[in-house]
Amino acid sequence: MIQSNISRKYWSRPQEFCSIHKVDLDKIDFDSRYGQQLRRELLLHLKDRGGLKYREIARLSDFAGVKMNSLGSLYRYEKSKKS
Repeated sequence: MIQSNISRKYWSRPQEFCSIHKVDLDKIDFDSRYGQQLRRELLLHLKDRGGLKYREIARLSDFAGVKMNSLGSLYRYEKSKKS
């Protein structure tokens, strides 16, 4: 669940991500492969549509297991898959 005030300020529509992928952010298991894929796609949404910086994204509970230094490489990997 997105619990940061920063995320609500910039990305006020988490239901958009949930409706596109037909998931509930509270019920995603980020230890599974599918959950890790969804986390990378969530990273794209937060960075592109939400305008959040990596430092702000790293503070979110959904990204607690990811180091801030690796967010850039995850973002580039997922972005290259989409294009």
